[in-house]
Amino acid sequence: MKCILTVLAFLVYSTTSYAQAPPAACLPAGDFASEAEQHGEYPAFMFKDIIYGMLFTMYINPKTRSYTLTGISDANPEVECLSSVGLGFSPVVNKVKGTES
Repeated sequence: MKCILTVLAFLVYSTTSYAQAPPAACLPAGDFASEAEQHGEYPAFMFKDIIYGMLFTMYINPKTRSYTLTGISDANPEVECLSSVGLGFSPVVNKVKGTES
């Protein structure tokens, strides 16, 4: 009985851990651009995270509203890793007061 409970606990723990931290998908820098293009996504935004030293690129497809977010670390600029992939991308409609664009 203890063996069955141990196996059950392990399966629940490993499934929960996977849901919280999926395995990283990394490619040589620049390779995600061609992958995104195959899905009709184009690079729409680039931004630098100064805390973690990451340059992020967001690829979007405005027709399907899909997106891909990748990051390149200052520590290893030859490698680009997938941060997020999803659906339902949409711009914020409300503009901040005092902004021109």
